[in-house]
Amino acid sequence: MLINHVMKNNKCSFHFPQDESLQSFLFRILKVNGYINYSSILVPYSGWGSRPSISFEAKDILIGVSKSQLLKLLEKNTLISKEESDFVNHFDYVQLFDKTFAPQKTTKSAGKGMNIHFCPLCMKAQMYQYGYSYFKNDWNNQLYCLKHSEKLLALKPSNMSLMIINIDKILKCEVDDSFTFIPKYNQPHFMTAFDRSVKFAPCAKKQLIYWILKNSKYYPQGYTDICDYGLLNPIAKKAFNSKRYRYEIESDWDRFYQQITEYAHKDLTDYIQKHMVFDFAQFRDKGIISDHKVILKNKYKSCQACQKFSYDNYKTCSKNTLLYNPKTIYESKNGYKESFDYKDHKLEFDIQRHQNKLGIRQGEAQVRREIKMSYEYKRLGGKENYMKILKKAVYTL
Repeated sequence: MLINHVMKNNKCSFHFPQDESLQSFLFRILKVNGYINYSSILVPYSGWGSRPSISFEAKDILIGVSKSQLLKLLEKNTLISKEESDFVNHFDYVQLFDKTFAPQKTTKSAGKGMNIHFCPLCMKAQMYQYGYSYFKNDWNNQLYCLKHSEKLLALKPSNMSLMIINIDKILKCEVDDSFTFIPKYNQPHFMTAFDRSVKFAPCAKKQLIYWILKNSKYYPQGYTDICDYGLLNPIAKKAFNSKRYRYEIESDWDRFYQQITEYAHKDLTDYIQKHMVFDFAQFRDKGIISDHKVILKNKYKSCQACQKFSYDNYKTCSKNTLLYNPKTIYESKNGYKESFDYKDHKLEFDIQRHQNKLGIRQGEAQVRREIKMSYEYKRLGGKENYMKILKKAVYTL
């Protein structure tokens, strides 16, 4: 009775611990309000869902909750890769806000299933401190309790109804071996959006690309200029290959950036220190306010004039909700943003046609076939053995 009383009070105030998992928060809210549909939180015969959300029929119970608090809860529970790019938007997870807390239709899935881990000692301490217990966010990525240096327990996978009953028992600190076990293998470890450190603003990314393009010593691994076999004059050839070089870098920038950090680390850090500055970013929109985040931006660009130079950069910047956004109309002709794009595509076609006339492309294909055959000869002990095996295979047919 004490638990129900405290949780009902919690329902009214909508306060929740900062270290609570999103799945735990949604489960408790649904439970205390008498809802029975947990398919948007749980995955049968698995555990928590990786993409939990409030059920469609219960979305109105969150109307009185601070949107900024919910955003922080979502941030701490949005999983990201440890190898995430340094150029992402700090607040890209905001697009999940409405789907998580104010869905417009019935949710069909809670995402991928994962084990429900918990520490009985921590939950007893929570019960003593708050009058109720909850599942910590950190437990989704751990096998041990960092506070008690004990192995975490896990809920045995079962059908939906039994899983709900057992979770309710765990929240009441009624734990036994019949529905729990000690997990041996941890789930894949991820970071959360809350763990993100400094990110490059789009203007800084553009600045880095421009620096790379000016330094011919930095080339992507595997990149080669197109050989025109005398078709183009030096100026046209340089312009064409410069365009290809820019496209190669921009289309696979993250991979190329990693190469630069490895073999030109000092040059990169020196350039960043000289031409970039730290700035803060924050999401503010529709009554939602996030915590401040840190970005690196172009030292010579004004944020207030950002959209005058590049609307695309403005829209993808972590700071864009702090800047004024007037209505603007953009036009394009024939699907090309620049007139040179059309000429560039035509020039590429002319080079390909010229190579075909010279037989270059056919010769290249022949060389590739011969190389492939040489591998087969080597694998089967020479050309004679290859022919014997081939004849034997034909006879068997």
